[in-house]
Amino acid sequence: MPESLATPLWAVLVPVLAVVPILLSRSRPNVREMWSIGASVLTAAIVLSMLPGTLAGGAAEARLVEFVPGVPIALRADAAGMIFAALASCL
Repeated sequence: MPESLATPLWAVLVPVLAVVPILLSRSRPNVREMWSIGASVLTAAIVLSMLPGTLAGGAAEARLVEFVPGVPIALRADAAGMIFAALASCL
């Protein structure tokens, strides 16, 4: 599934990127909550979209950088990670 290779990266980036509009709307509580809820729903949707591949025995992986040949820094969503990610994103 080539389209899901960056999915673990997006699952991490969405909450990080949501900090900017949340901080910019700190004086307007309703707008701030809209950004917060929107980011949480989008994060949960991204995490849950990785669930079918994980249940089929696969694991979504996003390789970020390889400083040393053969030792990459990567985000990998395997079965144990998906349990944690699904619980955390749905809370």
